[in-house]
Amino acid sequence: MSSATPLAQIVPWLPLGEVLLFPQASLSLRIFEDTHKLMLEDALKGMRMLAVSGYPPDALCYQDAIDRTHLEGSLMTLGLISSCRRTTHDTSEIILKGLMRVQCNALVTENPYPIVRIQKLCSDRKPARATLGRLTRELLALLADGHDLEGSKELLLHLKDLSSPEAIIDAVAAALCPQLTCQQDLLQTVTPEKRLSILIEDLRQAQASVLIEQALRGELNKDHICSN
Repeated sequence: MSSATPLAQIVPWLPLGEVLLFPQASLSLRIFEDTHKLMLEDALKGMRMLAVSGYPPDALCYQDAIDRTHLEGSLMTLGLISSCRRTTHDTSEIILKGLMRVQCNALVTENPYPIVRIQKLCSDRKPARATLGRLTRELLALLADGHDLEGSKELLLHLKDLSSPEAIIDAVAAALCPQLTCQQDLLQTVTPEKRLSILIEDLRQAQASVLIEQALRGELNKDHICSN
């Protein structure tokens, strides 16, 4: 997050069921429900920020997520509305840019849409830089060797522009972690060293699965694997 961008302390909260927003990543959303349209309209008049989090595991719908999320102390991603395009049928398409993890302190109100009080997430200790550096190098080596991971080559080019290990972790997680539960775990993990360990293990499992699928598939493409 740029030092020139002030941090909002009270922002609208948008629970998402199928996707998550990571810091350093962008997310495209279509806004069509009346409550969300009002949320968007107010956000655009203010600091253009939304707090985003995933549904809790037992939530089946938007209202479930609001009712079942234990907000105090929970982690969210603060997103900046970088673009908004009005479309037909009174809907909008927005791009949310993930800025940083934040901690939710309280639900301010549910009406007319959820609003939460947040603060910048501060770890209770400094990262172990030596461990962080070693794990970051291990992650980059895994990506360089993991040609079977779809998108790894393109991602490596993007990572060259990132100097912060924390930024690298979130960029890789957003691009290569297909499982929503794993993404949620990574977003909710405070210490970067632990996030790196989780991410490396998940990518190793993904790479192993790809290699097994390739062995089973033989010369067939993946749409005809059952014919082998």
